[in-house]
Amino acid sequence: MTNPWTNTNPAHISRLALFGATVFNDRTRGATNVRCSNCHEQAELTDASARRIAEAANGPVRNRDGNIIDKGFNNIGVRPASDDLGVGASDDFGSLSHAHRRFPAGVPGVNQPCVTAADCPATFTCSTTNLCAWDGTVVSKGFGVEGAMKVPSLRNVALTAPFFHNGDALTLHQVMAFYSRGGNVFPVTQFSDGVPIEALGTPGLTGAEIDALVAFMEVLTDERVRFRRAPFDNPQLFVPNGHPGDETMTEDTDGDGQADDNLIQIPPVGAAGGPELKGFLEFGAGS
Repeated sequence: MTNPWTNTNPAHISRLALFGATVFNDRTRGATNVRCSNCHEQAELTDASARRIAEAANGPVRNRDGNIIDKGFNNIGVRPASDDLGVGASDDFGSLSHAHRRFPAGVPGVNQPCVTAADCPATFTCSTTNLCAWDGTVVSKGFGVEGAMKVPSLRNVALTAPFFHNGDALTLHQVMAFYSRGGNVFPVTQFSDGVPIEALGTPGLTGAEIDALVAFMEVLTDERVRFRRAPFDNPQLFVPNGHPGDETMTEDTDGDGQADDNLIQIPPVGAAGGPELKGFLEFGAGS
């Protein structure tokens, strides 16, 4: 049973974590609902998985509350879109956004009235409110891809701080506080054209709800990963960690014209595992 009020002694997780799972899985649409599982969906705990996109009616493009976006990529208001365009940026090969490539001339049918589908652009339908719709929803805003970042999986999330694309949150409690207040930026808009991007709700979580959500996040860590047991054991690894020197120069002791590497050794761990793996921010130099 998944109800912490009736299942007072769950077998595999704490009652607090079960309460967190209940809050996490609230999919009710509303300005004060959390709706975590709307983006962190199903077994992969992300809407950006290959399976989720392959099964979607329009593949990698969707309509989210009137914004045409890339499925599994959202601007949740961590920072203004101007700081980092995310999937809304372009490279030498063109736009990074599937939504831009689906509608290269811009989103058609924005708030376009209709009587039948014949009044709308191709692949659009006419909604019951007599406005053109795509992917089952009226296109009321336009693109919402600028500043959108990939929705990460939450598997082993307790070990992967800092969080968000810019490391804005150092702890899971800070992550939950972010979602509780509805983000850092309001209104959320595209940088290039000012089109509004549907913002998060503002659930105003209680301290108990935040603690419960954090407890649920923590049980998403695979104990085989935490203790590096097979199949997550590793050979001896050396990981580059910057270069010796300071802000004015770096060292080149072998004279090859390239800065020397500082290397962190990750010692080998056998199939039986080893000491508990620390979170990313808990590692010290050389550990």
